[in-house]
Amino acid sequence: MKQRIIIAIFLLNFTLILAQLEEIRKVDNIYDKKTNEIKELNKRPKKYLPILSELNKERIAEYNKVLKPYYVTDSTEFSNRQNEFIKKIEKHESGEKVEGVLKNKIPEKTKYLDYKNGGIGGFRKEISKFVEIENLPYFYNYSGIPLRSELYFTIDKEGKIKNVTATGDDEDFNTLVKVALYKTTGNWIPSEIDGRKVNDNLRFPINFQVD
Repeated sequence: MKQRIIIAIFLLNFTLILAQLEEIRKVDNIYDKKTNEIKELNKRPKKYLPILSELNKERIAEYNKVLKPYYVTDSTEFSNRQNEFIKKIEKHESGEKVEGVLKNKIPEKTKYLDYKNGGIGGFRKEISKFVEIENLPYFYNYSGIPLRSELYFTIDKEGKIKNVTATGDDEDFNTLVKVALYKTTGNWIPSEIDGRKVNDNLRFPINFQVD
């Protein structure tokens, strides 16, 4: 019975991840279709670019609607884990033996985080492909201007992408970067310590320059 419950919980989590990815793809399908229609109706870039820019504002807003519930869930889970860890430390400091708390020792990983499609180098290539600059509002005004974002995220014990933040001067670009990261869902293999899967916190800078 216990094994069945664990499997059911895992399947529920995996289903939620796929649902999130499906929602992102639905936004892409809707707005890619609208983009093509605008280009067909307005043959000259000078005419259709301002219209596309307004459409891209809507696209970014829809991305943020899709991602917001996951940010809230991640934040709640992080807070709960943090409180649990603080309680463990308090027990440890009071002299109790607490599993997972080792004094002055950081356990070494026996298996490092990996990415199915070509390792971390493959991840760099894929996320660069998934960041679609032409989906930025006023993207045609960015020629020669560097775009930067610092991506922070966790790959948890199940290989899920969690606790995603992106910091940079352009909030719309930050959203595109987060969307690109979520499109790598299902490709992460978590680290291990002595056969036990563990979380990894990552920082990944993304730099683009529109030609």
